[in-house]
Amino acid sequence: MTDAIRGQAKLSLDDLDRFLGNSAQDSELLPYCDAAAVLSVFDPLALWPVSGATVMPSDVLARMRSLCEVETDGSQTSRWSLSLSARREALKRLRTRKRMKAALEANPEREGNALQRVFERVLEGAPIALEKLPRDDLASLLIVHEWLEGILDSLPEPAGIKKVLRRNDLLAPMRRLTTAGFVGREKELAHLTYFLKGPQPRVPMFVYGPGGVGKSTLLAQFILQQIETNDLPVAYIDIDRPTIRPEHPSTLLLDALGQLQPQLDAPLPHAESVAKELEFELRRHEIGRQLESANMPYSSGARLFAASLSQWANSRTILIVIDTCEEVQFLGTDVTEPFIQFVCELQQLAPVARVVLSGRTLPTEYVAHAFPEVLRMRHSVDDPFPVELFPEHQGPVALDVLDKRSARRLLTTSIEAAGMPPVTDQDLDDIIHVVSRNPMCLKLAARLLREEGIAALREDRAALLTKLRAEKIQALLYGRILHHLHGNNVRKVAYPGLVVRRIDAGVVEKVLAEPCELTFDAERTPSIIVSELAREAALVEIDPVDGSLRHRPDVRRAMMNDLTDHVDASVVESIDRNAVAYYEEQDGPIARGEEIYHRLRLRQPLTTIGTRWTAMAGQRLKGALDELPPEQRLWLAERLGVTLDVSVRESADQAVWEAQAARSADRYLQNRNPVAALKVLGERPERLPRSPLFALEAEAYRFMGLPDEALSVARRGVESVTADGAIDLALELLLKMVVIDEGRQNIHGAEKTLKEAIAVANHSGNRLLRFRVLVTTLRLQRQLCPGAHDERVQLRRDALAKLDEEMLRKLREQPVLLRETAAELAKDDPHLAALAIEILGIEVSSDEQAKTFGRALAVATGKMTLKLIDELQEVSESNLQAGKIRKWVTETLTSRDTRRLGTELFNMEAGDETLHGFREYFRAGVTNTLSVDPSHAVGPPNLNVPSEPGIVPSIEDSGDDGTALKSGPPSGA
Repeated sequence: MTDAIRGQAKLSLDDLDRFLGNSAQDSELLPYCDAAAVLSVFDPLALWPVSGATVMPSDVLARMRSLCEVETDGSQTSRWSLSLSARREALKRLRTRKRMKAALEANPEREGNALQRVFERVLEGAPIALEKLPRDDLASLLIVHEWLEGILDSLPEPAGIKKVLRRNDLLAPMRRLTTAGFVGREKELAHLTYFLKGPQPRVPMFVYGPGGVGKSTLLAQFILQQIETNDLPVAYIDIDRPTIRPEHPSTLLLDALGQLQPQLDAPLPHAESVAKELEFELRRHEIGRQLESANMPYSSGARLFAASLSQWANSRTILIVIDTCEEVQFLGTDVTEPFIQFVCELQQLAPVARVVLSGRTLPTEYVAHAFPEVLRMRHSVDDPFPVELFPEHQGPVALDVLDKRSARRLLTTSIEAAGMPPVTDQDLDDIIHVVSRNPMCLKLAARLLREEGIAALREDRAALLTKLRAEKIQALLYGRILHHLHGNNVRKVAYPGLVVRRIDAGVVEKVLAEPCELTFDAERTPSIIVSELAREAALVEIDPVDGSLRHRPDVRRAMMNDLTDHVDASVVESIDRNAVAYYEEQDGPIARGEEIYHRLRLRQPLTTIGTRWTAMAGQRLKGALDELPPEQRLWLAERLGVTLDVSVRESADQAVWEAQAARSADRYLQNRNPVAALKVLGERPERLPRSPLFALEAEAYRFMGLPDEALSVARRGVESVTADGAIDLALELLLKMVVIDEGRQNIHGAEKTLKEAIAVANHSGNRLLRFRVLVTTLRLQRQLCPGAHDERVQLRRDALAKLDEEMLRKLREQPVLLRETAAELAKDDPHLAALAIEILGIEVSSDEQAKTFGRALAVATGKMTLKLIDELQEVSESNLQAGKIRKWVTETLTSRDTRRLGTELFNMEAGDETLHGFREYFRAGVTNTLSVDPSHAVGPPNLNVPSEPGIVPSIEDSGDDGTALKSGPPSGA
């Protein structure tokens, strides 16, 4: 039962019971129902009634069956449980704890599951310490509360149970990480504690170190310590979660908001309102129209989140941990830079928060934002950071191998966990000397000791092993573990079966069997082999999506490079070919992703692979990038949205380079960093005839408040793409030129370019672009000829005729054009007005926008059949104070309220005065987006990398507002 339904049910639960309950009002059946009501489940053939009768009437079971739910468990006797309505009716009859206990006595041999245990504990009436209950007991307590609500008193409140349950779920993975024992790291824990409790930090803390060194375990221990001692509110965000999109950092805030709201007891409507603003902020971006998408001030979502957090914190400090930041770096510096800038700004905006980042390496972008003075001390980008120059308490935490004492302790506890007898200190030192003090290596070594014994490892002391990197040692240790897998077939599936990324019975039979020389019989089937391999937790993990086995990422990463040294190339190729044949006959994103992966490994023609591509399949391929040859890596990076390093881009042909540069520039412009965008675009002066870079370069100059430079670049682009016959590209560039002139109030210049666009549109087959020309014409005609009413009416009729269902669907994906269309036609089309509210939400970034929205509401409140919320009337009567309206929209108005507003607009008659008011509101929004404000642009961090001569000067070389910039990358036709 959802919270909403349960909340509504509080007023009508008795009615529901009467409606659903089969009211077993007969003397024979009631004692059995009363007995069943105090049992979570029961054996119907062994149920003793409360009355103490020894003979069950013949038809009682048949009559009782309709009141119960049946649970079967294989060949065992079926178990029944009384339905909720029948159970509540019986418990109401019993009424008191004393009588319910007496009912329990009728069946002393009852199930000992968590639900039964918790129910009986509630009957005792003693206070229950929720924080000390296991998760199963907490979940059971919610069910018991549903049984007894309104019947017994002194029940734990559901809100409190849910709060502890959520906290339990948050901490469960951290407790798993520290179950085997946590050793050492006293210095690092003290560093983190000072960061948490010391003076307000300028920037987030960054914890970094190679794989296997124990970053996640350190953070888990730190979080558990703080929660147990200080009841610290914590949000733990793993970048690897599918809901987190690093290129859109607002997704982090949405995740954190969901975790922190119950911990801070934040008012649910306020939290929902903040979430609504973050979600709408994500929706408003339109590709190619970055400036018009930037309707709100930079990081407005972060500012709203931070302000709300400070309001809810009630003087408490809040910890926000962002783990697996290497996933951000994976996407490229054009994602990493704005991401780091975002979290640094969040730390400054939210003084109640302490933000901790974690990743494998310390990003240069972080150092540039946080400690530029340290970055300047490097002589080249290849030099390590001079760690000693970081502030003592505010600098990053570099996690290295354990000290000798801690390494001994970890190895000792790992050996105990493996069920082995203790070893001597000399033995411990010998093992550590061989495998290093890396925590992962020590745990693997303990795993091996069970198979090989200490003597075998001690023999390796003089070998090269002691001089290798931790990752190489891990690879060798994994190899030794693989060698000791029980069962020859299981060993072969694990290696060379490492070639495949997922393993299930079908893969074992159809892909690996022949090349790995597997043999099957009645006792050694593919399913049995997979089951045996699944027990090797050091090597494989279960994929939660489809239940298949996957080699652990650290195993795969450590061993893939060594695979060809030990496995014949023909075997590897045979596995790849079998995998392609196996997966190409299946449907779904998993099969398609694996098929594409193996085709890429085989270096099949990219044109062939491209026909098999789907976006959902691509989501399964992110981790494959580093396993592929350079050409295939570039191809996959393009489709995954990964911007490769500039050194890799240098070797790409012009088309691939332009695709990479376009993505990078677009990301920088989305994050209002035009200088960085121009730097990327300036890597090469050449342009393909139909280059997408003309539009991006023009947009970058426009962002910086340099309209002449923007128009010049756009004009060169028009000439280039027109000469190559790209009509639609030319039309897009001409429309960009129109809004550039509009933005600087040169309406007559915009009109001249628009006439050119209209002529080009006559030759375009793109219906959406032609519609955009018509909407732009309406907007300009309104400004140029305000008295030409008849002409404008005809233009609106033409536009409305084209505004069919197909066009409305297209406008869902074009939020800027949707806003512009609503600004002209919302009065005439209620469906359009409703759609604009649904997609764009309520935008109040300027005082004029807020006031026009207030005026629209003032008219709407008298006509709407539903009242949005109680405060709406107060807003309508606030004399249109922009601050009050903005506060109401961002802190009170929820997503549900917004949807209801859209529904009300949808149901109005065309031409209604309310629709007129909302049309004016949308027009205020369009005016906002066309007004260029260079101060909203942000500059890149100084990465201490010399710029190419003649490219784009840095922020330091421009004026404070960026308006001194007059040069840019050459744009050859």
